[in-house]
Amino acid sequence: MTVAILILTAGILYAASMLRAGFGRTTDAKKRSAFMLASIGFAAHTAALALRLAETAKVPIGTSYELIEAIAWILVGLQLSISAALNIGLAGVFSMLPAAVLTLLPLACPMFVIKMADAPKQTASFASIHGILAAVSYAALAAAAIFSAMYLSQKKSLRDKSSDISTGALPSLETLEKWMGAMLGTSAAAMFIAVIVGAVSAQYVPAGEHLTFKYAVGGAIFAFQSALYALAASGAARGARLAKLSILLFALALILLIPIELEMTIK
Repeated sequence: MTVAILILTAGILYAASMLRAGFGRTTDAKKRSAFMLASIGFAAHTAALALRLAETAKVPIGTSYELIEAIAWILVGLQLSISAALNIGLAGVFSMLPAAVLTLLPLACPMFVIKMADAPKQTASFASIHGILAAVSYAALAAAAIFSAMYLSQKKSLRDKSSDISTGALPSLETLEKWMGAMLGTSAAAMFIAVIVGAVSAQYVPAGEHLTFKYAVGGAIFAFQSALYALAASGAARGARLAKLSILLFALALILLIPIELEMTIK
């Protein structure tokens, strides 16, 4: 019950941060208060995962509930770190909406709290490492999509010579493009290692249609991910083109791959 209360608190604070930063005229005071709300929520979120770790003596990614919460936690951690490093405050709806949704969604499914993954003992450590790395990859990919959305919004504002309040406090196009590439690289590197670890643990798991489908979809997404980072690193894909491809990649992962990961965790 304590874990659920902490998660609920974190989700509410993330939503409050989104509302505070994403609506009305942007001011330094609003950005500071939005950052503070998100930081308090992140502290509650961290405490919940730490309690779950203490209760189960396992990294909290063994159920769909835990996996979603871990992804949301990493995403918020990245957002807070980037916001603090660039001194730009939170990006409102761009950043905290997915965090609030991911954090609160599992509370509607109590079975996620008690349904533990039934993995063979030989694969437990490999599966945990694979899950953590995959969560880091997805979170970095989400961050790349967020920076991409900021880039497109900022470019449109500059092109139209608009003084839109939602884009006035954003970093320069060069900075946003740099962070797009950095997050794509982080995502690709984490997923590359996750694929290797997953391949090692897969030898202990009986083959099945669900695994074959996961490998096929995951392989296609990873190939797209690697190719996009290569294009970004070589300069072949830049600016708005890179931003649009990054958002497309995240959408494909969100629609195709993440539901497969969650379904396999439930089983």
